[in-house]
Amino acid sequence: MTSAHSHHDGTPASPSPSPCVLTGREAISLVEALICGDAATRDAAAAEGFALAGWRAASLPGGSRGRAPGAVDGIARSCVHHVDGLAGPSLDPAWPVSLAAATHQEIVDHALVAHLVSHALGQAACCSLGPPLDRRLGLVRLPSADTVEAVLGGELEGTDDDAPDAVAEVVARAFAAVAEHTGRAASPLEVIGAASGGVEVAMVAHGASIPAMTRTTEALAEVGVKARGVGLRLLAPLPAQALRGALAGAPTVLVAEDRAHSGALTAKVRDALGDGALVASVPVDARPCGALWAAVAHVLPKLEGKEPLRDAARGPSGDLLVAPGGPWGDALTRRIIAALPMAAALTIDRAEADAAGPAHVALCGAELPAALADKDALVASDVTALDPEAALLRLRRGSLVILHSRASDALALAKQLSERQRRIIGELRLDVRWLDARPGDGPAAEADFDAALASAAAAALSGAAGGAERLTADALDPARHVSEVDFRARRAALRLPEPLEGGPDASWRRAVWRFHLRGDGLFTGVGPPPGTAAVPAAIRALAAATGGQRRFPLVVHASEQGVVGRPLATMLAELTALAAGAGSALEGHLPALRRHVEGTLGVCADAVFGAAELRAAGEALLSQLTISAADAARYEGDLRQVAAVWPAQARIVPLTSRAPLLLHNTALRLTRDPHRRALVGKLRALLSELDEALLVDDLKGPKAHEAAALTKGLGAMSSLFDASALSNQLASKAGGPTLTDDRRARLTGAREAIQRWLTEDLDEPTVVYLAHPDTAIPSTVAGCRVVRHADPLAAASGLFDGLARRTAGLITAMRTARLELDGACDPALHDDALAQLDWQALTPEELDVLPTLVTVTTGERLRDNELTALSTLLRSSRPVQVLVQDQAAPGDGADDLAGFHADLGYLAVAHREAFVVQSALARPERLVTAMGRMARARRPSVAVISLPTAEPAGMRWLRTEAALHGRVCPSYLYDPDAGESWADRFDLGGNPAADGPWPRLSVAAEHADGRKSTLPLALTFADAVALEPPYFHHLRVIPADAWGDDQIPLADWLAQGGAALEARQVPFIWVLGDDGDLQRAIVTRELAFASRDRLRTWRVLQELGGHDNAFVQRAAARAEVEADAR
Repeated sequence: MTSAHSHHDGTPASPSPSPCVLTGREAISLVEALICGDAATRDAAAAEGFALAGWRAASLPGGSRGRAPGAVDGIARSCVHHVDGLAGPSLDPAWPVSLAAATHQEIVDHALVAHLVSHALGQAACCSLGPPLDRRLGLVRLPSADTVEAVLGGELEGTDDDAPDAVAEVVARAFAAVAEHTGRAASPLEVIGAASGGVEVAMVAHGASIPAMTRTTEALAEVGVKARGVGLRLLAPLPAQALRGALAGAPTVLVAEDRAHSGALTAKVRDALGDGALVASVPVDARPCGALWAAVAHVLPKLEGKEPLRDAARGPSGDLLVAPGGPWGDALTRRIIAALPMAAALTIDRAEADAAGPAHVALCGAELPAALADKDALVASDVTALDPEAALLRLRRGSLVILHSRASDALALAKQLSERQRRIIGELRLDVRWLDARPGDGPAAEADFDAALASAAAAALSGAAGGAERLTADALDPARHVSEVDFRARRAALRLPEPLEGGPDASWRRAVWRFHLRGDGLFTGVGPPPGTAAVPAAIRALAAATGGQRRFPLVVHASEQGVVGRPLATMLAELTALAAGAGSALEGHLPALRRHVEGTLGVCADAVFGAAELRAAGEALLSQLTISAADAARYEGDLRQVAAVWPAQARIVPLTSRAPLLLHNTALRLTRDPHRRALVGKLRALLSELDEALLVDDLKGPKAHEAAALTKGLGAMSSLFDASALSNQLASKAGGPTLTDDRRARLTGAREAIQRWLTEDLDEPTVVYLAHPDTAIPSTVAGCRVVRHADPLAAASGLFDGLARRTAGLITAMRTARLELDGACDPALHDDALAQLDWQALTPEELDVLPTLVTVTTGERLRDNELTALSTLLRSSRPVQVLVQDQAAPGDGADDLAGFHADLGYLAVAHREAFVVQSALARPERLVTAMGRMARARRPSVAVISLPTAEPAGMRWLRTEAALHGRVCPSYLYDPDAGESWADRFDLGGNPAADGPWPRLSVAAEHADGRKSTLPLALTFADAVALEPPYFHHLRVIPADAWGDDQIPLADWLAQGGAALEARQVPFIWVLGDDGDLQRAIVTRELAFASRDRLRTWRVLQELGGHDNAFVQRAAARAEVEADAR
């Protein structure tokens, strides 16, 4: 077996023993991939299956627990389960052996210990991963392959004795074996602080809470308290004998535990110590040092008046930023930190950063380099990465900036900077240094560039000479920079270089093939710097083909055909032509009017934008125009006419990451609100009928002719009559039959329930959004309530049933009132049925009473762990709407690109009875119409909307178009209410080139000899995602000297199928060079396979949608043969 970290020929890759910076989860993944290969999986049951087959196996944190480990027999080698949490999961009595690491390095070493113990005992072992180690960065030395084999290939004597002390002895020997081979101290239990008699207090901590206990012990010693700390790495079996020895003589023992599982470890420590010492639990979470200090102060009065220990990290702090961000920036950040001599002594926290911003970490510690002490540092791939807002303006005064440039001197570097960059650098007095990190001619590893930049950055941060030159203040003098050069200007025809005659040399061929297979190497300075986007020529062709057309902002409104959306610019032009006619005074000002309308969206996004708002925007524009009084009068008249035909209740939605939610909410409100208003009208009418029926009954009763009753019945007309005289005249008249007490009670109860709902519940939110705590719901979404839950799809059924139960009284009242008023109520028949009424028995009109429940999630979260919950919800038939905001690119920790992509819309369609719409934002008109139909559906509904990974404003619209063209998120709709046949239900409309594999485009090309030609292009999945940061490292631009006949366009490579693989052909896509040249970007095997998977998915959808259907073609061929035979 091989792992994701193996060479393409199957031989394992042996990591370098040099330190690297990893999160706890990453450290586990890497070391287990080295130990187990493909048998390191997120599924516990799958890992146990590997173990039963005789392989070393491990389950990674964040996956499923699977069966209790005690149920797994016959482990021939080893099986280790890594679980999330501190003590709780690892104290499960089902684990025979359980370890908890205190540092990032211990996470790696404990994996070796656990495998060694598992093999010796023939049972699964557990390693717990607690915060903050799981996501915090730390310095780690991964073992070499030789070290792994030396440790795990040795013989560790097991035991047939199940007694805890016997098992603990086996674990202790495993710790000693790992310590011997790694040269690092390792033991199941560590004693810190006072080592002899006179101990005043003792503390016990485990795993990630040990450093806080250590710091508390040291701080207590500084104020004269004899404290002893015991750090437990082995939680099961608890090393009771060693623990009793370490805590001997301590009058009080405080046990640090995470709050969620407080008491579990304390009970085990109390059992181990027996009678004598007082053992108490100390819940610790965000502030462990403070909690431990407070607990000791409670026990020892001598601490009264002493300054309490705080959890803030000791020492100065500073931020390190690397631009551009994304995978490249994150990787370089880690390399820089790993190269710092004092890295092991630093606290490293990843800061929250925008998707389009630089990678960002916060460093703190007593040994922090002077360059970062209360200052920051920015490392950039080149001058284009020095974005003023995202990078430069985030730095404190005097911060360090290190970048790559081939500038010959300081003035040359300053000329590469924009005027604004130079101004910010001067105002903040930034210390800017640059170096030329590019390798020479010929193929070279990308690591050469990264290593040189990381080494220079680490040297500059450490105060050592790193070969970088400094930008001088005089070079920033504005007088020395007369003009700016636009390096982004493009020719009408792109130059197409000629490859070398005879092809590239062998070194180039090897380097290109290696990059295609493994995704590393092959950086020579051609094309964009690592970690930045190479712009595909097909994207340029797409921009030209769309003609700069923009479909956002979108005007969404109701019409006779349902909910519709129109681009704002189109809407203004059409309504102006309709209302004011040709030659309107508005005609020449429509672009400016559109901009004024867009300018209001920051304050009224998703608010109603009606005729009054349109007139206000038009009048604001008029106040800025310099036109004659006559033209102004014509302008105002035409504006009134256009406003008169502007749709009521219209909303304008801009293109942002919030657009899917705003579009859905708008379609929902425009569709459901009229039905709700009609329902309220019917309820008021029903209330009037009930009042009338009860009044009539009152008039028939024995007291109906009394003066007071007559006055009440006559209402406002009572002043025209003498109620007493009229009562005397009517006293002898007999009344008609009256309602029975039961009927009257039912009518009165129904009336009160309806009146209560109209009075108290009518203004309750009509839409309830159920979302994960990390999911943003814009404050501009109208008429809604937001509910948070860690597993929203799983909670949706219960929340919907709860909402339905809250309205059951009203619906029962409506039905009871109607039956009684119609004289059709039969208590024996209806009472039990009404008492047991649930949502499944509701009519469409009654369902309008319920608030609409919308569950909001992301594609990443759904693919990771919510698919089962989604399936359960869709099969339940509950009319819950699910809005999935998906991304074109995988997030951190995504699966191998070469695997099959889970098409979420297609999975929802497979449930047959759910309404499903999937689309990118490139066709918002169709999307809004589909969402309007979705709002009318009384069944489970799913909308999957693709969004760009990040949001550079200038590329936002183009990237939505590219996602649709590149089959990233094909557009389709499945509506079970549209008919009985598949052709009625499934619609593949809205996709470009629906009959072909990829949309076809072209660009004008100019050859070296001056010839002009047209270069045909296919816009593939790889072209579409080339602008997404997670895919940057899957493309590498090569110079024309490296072009060979074995390189073919990706679309052709995919069309050839297995033949391309057998012929060892290398796929590429055409990209744009800054100098106007067309360049080839080699595509990794992973990205090529991902493109193949999307193409195959598209092929399935084509046949389902009736495009290029093989069954139809075969039937037509048979019909032709039969016709010819006749």
